[in-house]
Amino acid sequence: MVSSDPVVVVEALKRRYGDRAESLKGWEELLSKLFDQKGNPIPTLTRSIQVEDVRLSWLTEEMVYIGIGVYPGEVDYLLIPKNPTEFFQRKFAELGHEEPRLLSSLVELEEELLESTENPVMRMKGYVVSSTLLPRDVIHDVVSHPNFRKQEKEWREMGLSYNSLNDSPLPLDTSYFDDLLELKKVEVDGILIKGDSYLSLKWLLNVGESDVKLTYIDPPFNKERERDFSYSVKYTNHIWLTMLENRISLAKRLLREDGVFFVRCDHDGNMLVRMLMDRVFGEDKFRNEIDIKRNQSLPKTSLRRLTEETENLLVYGMDEFKFKRMFVPRNPSWVDLGTRPSEGERGKPIRINGVEFYPPEKRRWAYSEDKVRELHSKGLVREVRGKLKILLDKRAVGTNWTDIPGYSTNPRWGLKTENSEVLLKRVIESSSDLGQKVMDFFLGSGTTVAVAHKMGRKWIGVELGDHFSSVVMRRMKMVLAGEKGGISKEQGWKGGGAFKYVHVSWNYPKE
Repeated sequence: MVSSDPVVVVEALKRRYGDRAESLKGWEELLSKLFDQKGNPIPTLTRSIQVEDVRLSWLTEEMVYIGIGVYPGEVDYLLIPKNPTEFFQRKFAELGHEEPRLLSSLVELEEELLESTENPVMRMKGYVVSSTLLPRDVIHDVVSHPNFRKQEKEWREMGLSYNSLNDSPLPLDTSYFDDLLELKKVEVDGILIKGDSYLSLKWLLNVGESDVKLTYIDPPFNKERERDFSYSVKYTNHIWLTMLENRISLAKRLLREDGVFFVRCDHDGNMLVRMLMDRVFGEDKFRNEIDIKRNQSLPKTSLRRLTEETENLLVYGMDEFKFKRMFVPRNPSWVDLGTRPSEGERGKPIRINGVEFYPPEKRRWAYSEDKVRELHSKGLVREVRGKLKILLDKRAVGTNWTDIPGYSTNPRWGLKTENSEVLLKRVIESSSDLGQKVMDFFLGSGTTVAVAHKMGRKWIGVELGDHFSSVVMRRMKMVLAGEKGGISKEQGWKGGGAFKYVHVSWNYPKE
């Protein structure tokens, strides 16, 4: 039977319940069998990771995972039973104890915790607005504001030069100009949320947010290899699956009827994520598994395993979702004009300059006569020895995306596994149109929302880490200022726009 140090558990429960932990005095030994040393309930022993009839089941699937902060060394989190009464009744039976008073107290405390996750609160709100969106009278109010020097100082620290707000798309942060209400009336392109992703998604649902066309996530992997920033998640598969299931289930509710969900994973998590997504979305919603390129690494010295060169994007689409057709360049070559099977007799001929060209027996041309004539007039179709040839200089994009970098080759924002802007451009281009909404609730360094903004999409980004201000906020301010990295040149990006930022947390103890 799993048991924890009673002294450590008591201290952990004080952090979990606050002053309410006093009601648990006298049951320290039993509590050490019910809770681990972090103060989280120990799952019942009747569950494990298993696959039964292609259904994924795991130890902590009955729980809600809440990230409560990033501390030196690891992410701190709470696990809360989704049904406290049923969970603790089963635990007491498993331990062979009957303690009605303790059971009642634990159920009451856990239900309060659970309720607090249902109604997260917004602790802070601000706006970042490009100066190019503001009329001259508001610009005058900004420049003459007593805090303008503080804003100038931030620009200098970001490497931005200030000549005139009328000419340069400089980012104005309302934290310096809280009394200038005109800055808060600008239509925003996106929202950055600092907070746990489960609570943030709950908050978005509670405030009526919806209409997400595309969700892309690159969650922390379930095996510790790459350490990003100053912390390591050290997830077991059970905790990792619980964290993902909680959040993906909520995010699904924000999707449009023609929405789509991309999840990035590697060989360690691919099978588990595929089965989890099947469970949340349904197997019929699976669309594709896309191969993407890992950063090139040194070859393995051992031949026990080959070098991992790819990762995957798992794509799940709602009923009305359809990909956008995309093409990429290929080495030009002249090939026979395409044909398709024909029911019965040979298909009709195509006439060009009075000459008829028939398809092979029991085949029909893949192109209409009008289309072939159009291509012929452009020099893209020609006759060679009595056959029609077509010039192929591009190919349709399929599920092999290893022609572009999956990670940034020169990470600029402090994350070793920083997603490539080129990759996110293809994801967004394949699945959304101008003005549609893109979301990422494991935002990392902010690549998804940076690319979405440059491509004219609306966006939502969520990040818990302490780098929210130093990396994510800074990066998006640089985007508004017209930064030149990533896809900026290709998109002709010059800067501009506005976004809102909020801090979301749970309301516990109740206010």
